[in-house]
Amino acid sequence: TMNILPQVKSMTINEGIFVNPKVLRVKTDKRSLNAFSELSAIIPCLKTDEEPQLCFEVDPLLQPQAYRLTISEDRILIAHLDEAGAFYAVKTLKQILAQHTELPCLVISDEPDLKIRGYLLDISRNKIPTLKTLFGLIDLLADLKYNHFELYVEGFSFLYPSFKELYTEETPITIEDFKKIEAYCAKKCIDFVPNHNGLGHMSAWLARPEFKELAAIEEGMFMWGAHREASTLNPLDPRSLELVKTYTSDVLKVSKSPYFHLCLDEPYELGEGKTKEAAEKIGIGQLYLDYVLKLYDHVKSYGKIPLIWGDVLNHYPQLLPKLPKDLIFVDWGYDSDTPFNETLKRLSNYDVSFMSAPGTSSWNSITGRTADSLENIHNACLYTKLNHGLGFLLTDWGDNGHMQPLSVSYLPLVFGAAESWSSSAGTYRHSIDYLNTVIFKDTQKMMGEVLADLGRYTRYQLEYRYNSTQILDVIYNASGDVSSFIDGL
Repeated sequence: TMNILPQVKSMTINEGIFVNPKVLRVKTDKRSLNAFSELSAIIPCLKTDEEPQLCFEVDPLLQPQAYRLTISEDRILIAHLDEAGAFYAVKTLKQILAQHTELPCLVISDEPDLKIRGYLLDISRNKIPTLKTLFGLIDLLADLKYNHFELYVEGFSFLYPSFKELYTEETPITIEDFKKIEAYCAKKCIDFVPNHNGLGHMSAWLARPEFKELAAIEEGMFMWGAHREASTLNPLDPRSLELVKTYTSDVLKVSKSPYFHLCLDEPYELGEGKTKEAAEKIGIGQLYLDYVLKLYDHVKSYGKIPLIWGDVLNHYPQLLPKLPKDLIFVDWGYDSDTPFNETLKRLSNYDVSFMSAPGTSSWNSITGRTADSLENIHNACLYTKLNHGLGFLLTDWGDNGHMQPLSVSYLPLVFGAAESWSSSAGTYRHSIDYLNTVIFKDTQKMMGEVLADLGRYTRYQLEYRYNSTQILDVIYNASGDVSSFIDGL
């Protein structure tokens, strides 16, 4: 038996075995250089055209990212169209090698269900990872055949050269770091996509005296039972647009990705304060869209395709037909009952280019929300496929201080890889097995289920919490008298 994750589309086992040599003689082509580098990290390889035991071969009839892996008694053949297909074939071969000292003769034909399979990590809520951590994470993403990676930036977790005088004690990602991450991703067939917010989530900028006047409501607003500091730019102020254009240009001019994620989500103060009069005349939705289109033009001037979050325009579906056809609408929602079945169908009906964005459901917790994350991811991938979306972006946020360790996200990461690549039975069981054998290397085969069960404590909450857990309330109230609160649990 073999457990390959993501599961392959088809596999036929034949009689015979291929005995692993001490050094594998490999014939490459111009589209398999990254794949050969990856193969060399698994087994000693010698690049040669004379009597090769493994051959990469371009097959123009295959689809992008597809591959065919044929193992016979005397040779391994990897057929592919592009660099990604060759790379993914090696990743499949890596899993087979880990399970068999003598390779069974077989034929595997495989390709992904979704063109884009992405992961987003929040680095702006108290946790800026080191390059070592990021490279390790990229290795995992590559093993799982993800091909899109974003680091979410708001405020000053990224060092913008145009505003370097604003930084004091921060430890941000620098342009040099960005280039190193991008280069490492490229070797792993992963597109490193810049992600920089530019409308809501601007609290760090608006807290500074030189930018305070750019807020829609300078004094902030009362929301969710408490006062919130100003967090939304006034899109009517030309200085707001200039600010966002300036710091995004710092990244746009160095990025090699074809995409740029503008975010533009959760502008809570939009339609109030300095924007109230305009909103009453043209509507909040149109006010938002006008700003989106200005930044769309800005990103397009660098030859990039913009992505935006979908939360605002989901409330104004009549405006969806006005979106440029190449702008990518990223529809997010992080709970088990997020209605991707409705919103993604509507986007498809309006011919909007879209991706879905479920979540790891790890934030606002300690050990995650297992049930929510798995159902949320399954629904996002299923309805993206049914409605012909471009792909999915698994989001890993750090709300309220990023208390959860990265390991809490391993199960959603593995499960999301499986769901987005191939619609198949047994995804949960195969994901647990992958955690045990590949990630934790646990010979007792317990750690996968332990990790999943740690995220099931939310079953014992007195009430369901959207996007959160009751344990977060315990932590927030820990500085005061919480005895009555705990008694209520």
